[in-house]
Amino acid sequence: MAAAKNAQDVVTIDVYTAKGLLSIGHRYLDVRTVEEFNKSHVEGALNVPYMFITQEGKVKNPEFLSQASAVCKKDDHLVVGCNSGGRSLRACVELLNDGYENVNNMEGGYSKWFIWIPRSYNKSAHHVASWAADFNFTGLVPLREDSDRIADQHCCQFLQSKLSINQLHKDIECPDN
Repeated sequence: MAAAKNAQDVVTIDVYTAKGLLSIGHRYLDVRTVEEFNKSHVEGALNVPYMFITQEGKVKNPEFLSQASAVCKKDDHLVVGCNSGGRSLRACVELLNDGYENVNNMEGGYSKWFIWIPRSYNKSAHHVASWAADFNFTGLVPLREDSDRIADQHCCQFLQSKLSINQLHKDIECPDN
């Protein structure tokens, strides 16, 4: 019997790598609450809440694994995200322990995706105003105009040559060219 997986066993990727993986067929599993998901989400995302907000506070969804298995196969390639990365990391550990093999946690969650990935990849007409108001953000502008091109280029290199995530992240922030 295999040893139980923990947070150190989870592959964590940045939003640019996630975008690239989604563009080649990986599935995005959004583990935020239904309310968070309905405000705005990654285009094509599946929503299976990892936690619910109740009068007692946050409570883990006892049906998370069964609900996930209803929409995802164990051999699917998944990018798992929440709002900031905490719930998705815990969800990834549970998925790995349930036999899912191709699971990636998106670092920074949807809040980071929202800032760095062009709005065309986000699903919701009113998401800019509502999300920015919720998190008191103004002037949301990506750091680089060519960030999509660089992310796509480096994601392909990563997939073809197993370029490390750290190198990918470093190159996107400070490219040599």
